[in-house]
Amino acid sequence: MDNKTPLSHLNEMIRDDLITEGIITGRESKCGSWSNPEKFPRQPYQVKCDSYFCPCCGYEKVESIRKNVSTFTNDFQSDDGILYLLTLTIPHNQNTDLNVLYKSFSQSVMRMKNSSVWRNRFKKEIDHIFHYNRYETTITPSNLFHLHLHITIGGYNLIDTNEWKKTLTNLWRRCCESVGVKRLPTKSNGVDIRITSNGTYSVGKEKKQLDDYDNDFIKRNKEVGMNEVSERDIPTKQENYTPEDLKKILTGYKRIDHFKHPDFSLKELKKYLKKYKKVFTGKKYMKIYFDNDDYKWKWNENRTTIEGLFVLLSPI
Repeated sequence: MDNKTPLSHLNEMIRDDLITEGIITGRESKCGSWSNPEKFPRQPYQVKCDSYFCPCCGYEKVESIRKNVSTFTNDFQSDDGILYLLTLTIPHNQNTDLNVLYKSFSQSVMRMKNSSVWRNRFKKEIDHIFHYNRYETTITPSNLFHLHLHITIGGYNLIDTNEWKKTLTNLWRRCCESVGVKRLPTKSNGVDIRITSNGTYSVGKEKKQLDDYDNDFIKRNKEVGMNEVSERDIPTKQENYTPEDLKKILTGYKRIDHFKHPDFSLKELKKYLKKYKKVFTGKKYMKIYFDNDDYKWKWNENRTTIEGLFVLLSPI
């Protein structure tokens, strides 16, 4: 009996299409196959690639992270903790290479966190307990890859976010300039900091978008069958698209007759997905840093084992 949900069927279809188009290759292309059914007919097992890029394995891993982050941040707020969301961006255009953009970003962030402003002023004023980083990538037809970093910060002191936005903007601009960024972040769009209630804009908003899409797909497939994909399932006419959106659009080209997307051709989708996968393969989905031993142990006690979530006890 097949106990799979419509959503897992959709993820399998997307994964299989990514393999067929040569975007998922090598060991990862074996994901979903059965190992040794002839040699060990009584104990075959289904291969998993454990890649975040894989629609099947990645979905399970990210869902596990989301649940643990939600539990941890809710407990922290129940203990009178305050969560801040710091978002950093770097200007780009259609000719900006994603790999160059990511390297500039990571180097600038490291310099920012090693600065005296961050270490000796910001973290002390906020009474810093922990923070975690989460890169988010979107793709637009006009400017292609847009990369920004969400840093969710937990502390016990209330700060003036307007004043700190000015200070952190100046710091962020200096750090970007020091690593050779040519187009510096603007004073209005480079930095945003605000109090947040749901742990992180990226995890919370991303989860809502996925839930809305997935719930619609599940509802429709109860009516038409779990192996069907229609144009209603394909993201269109958006200001920006996530890599997950691009994967779904590719499946539209593969499984819907005469399908044509208004923003991306099949050739463009393959190019962008291969580029994204190349840059972020081996990168952590999220990194969390602690200044407080008690909270580090609390995190480790409450979370399930998550491969790819890097936990650090670090002064930065």
